[in-house]
Amino acid sequence: MTKTKQNKANVSQTRTIKQKPKTYKSFRLSKKLKHPSTLPKARNMFTQTCRLFWDNRRVFSWVIGLFFVLTIVFVQGLQATNEVDEIKLIIEDLFDGATGQFFAGITVLSILSGSVVSASSDVAGVYQTILLILMSLATIYALRKIHAKGSVNVHEVFYNSTYPLVPFLLTLFVVGLQLIPLAIGGWLFSTVTVAGLAIHPVEQLMWATIFFLLAVLSLYMITSSIFALYIVTLPDMRPMQSLRSARKLVRLRRWEVLRKLLFLPFALLIIGAVVLLPIAILITPIAEYVVLLYFLLSVLFSYGYVYELYRELL
Repeated sequence: MTKTKQNKANVSQTRTIKQKPKTYKSFRLSKKLKHPSTLPKARNMFTQTCRLFWDNRRVFSWVIGLFFVLTIVFVQGLQATNEVDEIKLIIEDLFDGATGQFFAGITVLSILSGSVVSASSDVAGVYQTILLILMSLATIYALRKIHAKGSVNVHEVFYNSTYPLVPFLLTLFVVGLQLIPLAIGGWLFSTVTVAGLAIHPVEQLMWATIFFLLAVLSLYMITSSIFALYIVTLPDMRPMQSLRSARKLVRLRRWEVLRKLLFLPFALLIIGAVVLLPIAILITPIAEYVVLLYFLLSVLFSYGYVYELYRELL
């Protein structure tokens, strides 16, 4: 009897050892698994990023100042917005008092914001892309060195930040491919609504649902791949290796990470409206340069915020 019980115990123990651990797979119904660690609140990371940039304002002021000047010189500023003053006067004539100034400021701000994102010509667009890539590499390098040794030299940032250029571009290309579903969904929704193909509310809801699902698919993939842009800047790191490492970082907490990432554009949008709207209303001639400066600051700050989140995931 004793040997029989011992054999049964050994068999059950062997089965227990051979059982595979429960794993989570994307887009498959399974029991929800929780990550053992929790991430800090988004507003705390936002505050921490503000403190980081303020403590190292000399380095980042040089980064912003250089790329601000280069953007004006090579991208030729915002020359497509010469008629902003006329548009502002027309809208102020349509409405009276503060209401007219408010709507005029909103219109001017939207025009200037659109002109910052879209360059005035193909050549300007190429220069803008090159400058944004170089600025991204410089910012990531500065952030990594600051967290590693507490300080960084301005010359070091500009001289040594471009060594992972090719791996960074390849990883950025993969990120661009993952944005294709979002682009297709936006194009389909705008086409059917502008062309009048979806008139009934049910049809509009259907196309909006398709756009939403495609957007969620892109955001789902981007949630991990965005951290690969930081990982690939490490020495001897390959793009596919960085993408695999990024997926491991967000395992079991992808949606939580996505919520942290979505907090950033909403916060920057609110801050931008509060800061830029009075300038667009009161000081319209310099508003285009202020909007450009805020755009560059937003890009710089976004890299800092995502890097803080990346360090919390390690």
